Amino acid sequence: EFDAKVFGGRLGGTQVTWSKRLSSTAGITRCSKSRSAAAADWHYEARIELSCKVLDSEERLQSTLLHELCHAAAWMVDHNVKPPHGPQFKAWARRAQRVYPHLPVTTCHSYDIAYKFRYECQGCKTVIGRHSKSLDTDKMACGACSGRLLLLPTQRVKADGTPVAARQPSGFSLFVKEHFASVKGGMGGASHGEVMRELSRRHKLQQAAAAATT
Repeated sequence: EFDAKVFGGRLGGTQVTWSKRLSSTAGITRCSKSRSAAAADWHYEARIELSCKVLDSEERLQSTLLHELCHAAAWMVDHNVKPPHGPQFKAWARRAQRVYPHLPVTTCHSYDIAYKFRYECQGCKTVIGRHSKSLDTDKMACGACSGRLLLLPTQRVKADGTPVAARQPSGFSLFVKEHFASVKGGMGGASHGEVMRELSRRHKLQQAAAAATT
């Protein structure tokens, strides 16, 4: 759809793939050209890689793909890639914005990345994000102040990067936490399953008694 409406169908054959290696940028366009011994003209090609770690929403995906297609057009149509966001890129970006005004096409991808792991410097309090637990805190230090790094507790996040609210324990969970030891002690060598069934029975009795008094 983007190719037909913005680029006049001139980007046919452009390969778009997902990349697990791109962790700090949303996408990249790799340009190449070739020609056979018998051909006089160069054949210009572009291959787009999109980050499956950074592009965690439909809007980010569409904006990034449109951005990278502008790079592809600057190369495949205008045969120019330097500077990367030069006049040719900006001309295609303006054209894309006229067709899709709700999708921003800027000169850089300034997305807040939802990292799975975060390390905090105990000196300057700088927070470093990583997609994997890749920093050895015993050997590595903060690049800004050489302070000690501490792995922060893992926090679940939504697709847009906002934290997921911690789920509150259920009434039964609290009941088990309070009574498990005493019930298990009073049941001798009962198995864990038997203890849990007894706790469930007592919790239901407690709920029924509470309902009867209201």
